[in-house]
Amino acid sequence: MANRLSGTECLTYWIPGTTPQVVGAARVVQRCSDVEYKKSRLAFWNEGFETVSDAHAVTPDLDTLVGLFYPSREPLGRFEEVDSHDLARDYRMLLAHDSHMTVTVERFHNGPVDVRVLDSRLTGTHYARKIVLSRQSDGVVVQFGIMRLDFSCVSPEVRREVESQSTPLGRILIQHNVLRAVHLTKLWKVTPGDELRRLFNLAPGPITYGRTAVIHFDGEPAVELLEIVAPV
Repeated sequence: MANRLSGTECLTYWIPGTTPQVVGAARVVQRCSDVEYKKSRLAFWNEGFETVSDAHAVTPDLDTLVGLFYPSREPLGRFEEVDSHDLARDYRMLLAHDSHMTVTVERFHNGPVDVRVLDSRLTGTHYARKIVLSRQSDGVVVQFGIMRLDFSCVSPEVRREVESQSTPLGRILIQHNVLRAVHLTKLWKVTPGDELRRLFNLAPGPITYGRTAVIHFDGEPAVELLEIVAPV
C-alpha cells in the first residue's frame, strides 16, 4: 500500500517475497524491516497494492459535507489535516488508499458490516445520508460516514437500491458493476466531539482518524464522502 507523501515520492510497504511497484514517476522506498505484521492482518495485504494518487480533480469540502447534517464541525469533533505518514499502521491500512471503505473495513475486522442510516436528505438531483457501519458479529460501530450522491450518474436500479437504505454504498456499486474509481483527497486527525463519542461509545480523550474522498463513475465525480473510523 502506498502512502502519499510530498511531490511524487511514495512509500510502499509489502510482504517479503513480493515485488514492490512503482506508480508513474513515484519513487518507491524499500522498508523490509517494517513488515513484522500481525498474522491476523496478513490476508489484508495478500491481494496486492492499493496506491494513493498524488492529486485529484475534485476535493470534497469537509464543511459542506458536515453542513448537510450539522450546524458546524463541533458535534463531530476537531479536525486537523494530516499526511499518511502521520498515521499509525492500522489507520493507514484503514484510510490511506483508493478503495471502497466497506471492503477495507470488512477485511480489517475479518467479517461483514451492516449499514444503519441515521439521517438522510433527498433532492431532485442528489441524495445524502449520514450512516454508521457496525460489525455483524457483535454490533459494534466501526465507522461513521456522510455521503452525497449525484443521481445523474447512476442507473434507476442503483438509485432505488441506494434509496432503500439497506446496503452499504460500496457493496451496491460492486454488485451492480458500476465502473468506478475511488480517490482519497484528504486525511484527517479527529478529536471526537459529543456526537462521535456517543456513536462510538467513547469516553472523552481518545483520538481517531478519517478521510474525505470522491468516487468517479465513468470518469465523472458522482459521490462525495466523509469517512471516520472508530479508534483502533
